[in-house]
Amino acid sequence: MSGGIKKHTSPLRDATGLSPADFSPSSGTSADGTDGGDGGNVNDMERRVATLEKNFEKLDVKIDKLTELVQGLVHKTTERLGAIEGRLTGIEKTLDAKAAKSDLGPLQEKLGDITGQFKNVPGIGSMITLVLATLAGSLGGAATLAYTLAKYLHP
Repeated sequence: MSGGIKKHTSPLRDATGLSPADFSPSSGTSADGTDGGDGGNVNDMERRVATLEKNFEKLDVKIDKLTELVQGLVHKTTERLGAIEGRLTGIEKTLDAKAAKSDLGPLQEKLGDITGQFKNVPGIGSMITLVLATLAGSLGGAATLAYTLAKYLHP
């Protein structure tokens, strides 16, 4: 290792297979022993590019695996949400049914009271008889009054 960089294990090295030494400058001499003037070697640069390309291929595979994993999780999550929605719908129906039953109790009592009151209302025949009797009684009373007045007013 050049440049005094200590070899160590890092999360970056574990994930990519690269170490900081892979990015450090080389000694600066080319394969033919001449200085390239660029602080590095053309062959060293090609090696670095090849290493980066290889590591990008590894990353592509890992990204594909992550994509598949996320899609699987989305599918499972969608299934779970569907099941939860089904359960909530069932609970909602149960609550609606219980609410309807609890609301029917007072309504049935009121309906019973109203039915009892209608039983006490006389029928149509009774009402006609009552009206005719009242009318006959009124006419009879008026005739009696007219007779009495006529008898006392004409001596």
